[in-house]
Amino acid sequence: MAMRRSRLVSAACGSGCPFGGVRRGRRVERKLRPRRMVCRSGAGEGGEQPEEGPREPEESGDYASMEDWRSFRAQLIQSGLKTSGRREGEPMPTTQGEGQESSEGDPKKEQESRDLPSSSSMWAHAIGNRPEKGCLIIARPDAFLQSQKYFHEAVIFLVDYSPEKGAVGLILNRPTQFTLGAISFDITSPEDGQGKMPEVEDKDLEEKVNIPMFLRENRVYFGGDVKSAASTLMAVHPFDETIIPDAQKVVEGVYCNGKWFELGEDRGPAVAIDAPKYKFFAQYAGWAPGQLESELDTDQVWIAAACSPELVLKQVIQLPKPLWREVLELMGGEYATMSKEQYGEL
Repeated sequence: MAMRRSRLVSAACGSGCPFGGVRRGRRVERKLRPRRMVCRSGAGEGGEQPEEGPREPEESGDYASMEDWRSFRAQLIQSGLKTSGRREGEPMPTTQGEGQESSEGDPKKEQESRDLPSSSSMWAHAIGNRPEKGCLIIARPDAFLQSQKYFHEAVIFLVDYSPEKGAVGLILNRPTQFTLGAISFDITSPEDGQGKMPEVEDKDLEEKVNIPMFLRENRVYFGGDVKSAASTLMAVHPFDETIIPDAQKVVEGVYCNGKWFELGEDRGPAVAIDAPKYKFFAQYAGWAPGQLESELDTDQVWIAAACSPELVLKQVIQLPKPLWREVLELMGGEYATMSKEQYGEL
C-alpha cells in the first residue's frame, strides 16, 4: 500500500512552493520576486505566494540539451508505437476514417477540419522510475483506495524537480466548484480533497491586483495536499515571457505563473477565446528529496511519464473520457491494458 506522504514537505519546497504564485502576507525579499502580489476579485483576495523563488538551471545550455533530448526521445518512442502494431506488408492507415466523408473541395468542411483539435498532437510515454521536471506522475489503479483518496487516479504535473530538493507537482484532474472570480482569500482542502472556503480575515495588504475579466470564469483546481504558510494560487499556461511577463518555463510549450493578472483586453492573449488555455491551482503536491523516487521504485504507487503540452493544459471539466484513462491509453501497451482493466473492459 502507498506510504503516507507528508502534508507539508518543507525539505522539498523550502518555505513554500518554488514557483511563486499570487500571494498575500509578509514581504520577503527574493531575487526573482521582489514584489508581493495579491489577487483581488469582486469577492476578495487570492492566495499567498511562497517565499522561495524558482530554481533556475545552472547552465542554460544544459536546459536546451534536455529539451532537445526530450523531443528526440518522444519522436523515437512515438515512431515505435505507430509502427509496432502494423503487420509487414500491411498498408499505412489513412487519416480519413471508414465511412467518413471527405472534405476535399468543400471550403466549409476544410475550414471545420482545420478548426478541430488534432488528437494526433497528443502523446504520452513511460520514462521509467526516474522523474524529471515537466513529467507526469500518474497514480496506479490500486493506489489510494483507503486514504488520500484525492490521489486516486490522479495525474500530477511536476512543475519543479531535482534529486537534491525534491519535487513539486499539481494535480491536473481535480477541478473544484470554485471559479477564479469567486475565490476570496484562500482555498483550503480537507482530507477528502473537496474544496472549502475559509473565513475571510483582515490582512495587511500592501498591494492589490484585479483578476482580468476574461479569466474570472476559469475553474480553480485542487493542486495537492500541501498548503504552505503562504497560501499559493498557481497558474499554468502556454504563454512565454514575451506575452506574460515573468512567466517561467517548465517544459517546451508549458509555462508557470508570470504577471497574468496584469493582462487586459488590449494586451497579449487577453481575449475571451484564450481563457481555456489557463489553468489555476490552489495548493500543490510535494515530495522530500528521494521520496518520490522511492515511491516509484515500489511499482505500487506511481507511474512516471512524459507527455505533450496539450495534455497538461487540457481542461478536465465534463470530459467524455477521464484524463487518467486517456493518458494511459496514449501510453499504450501494458498501460492501456491497465486502463481497460480498471474500467471493466477486459
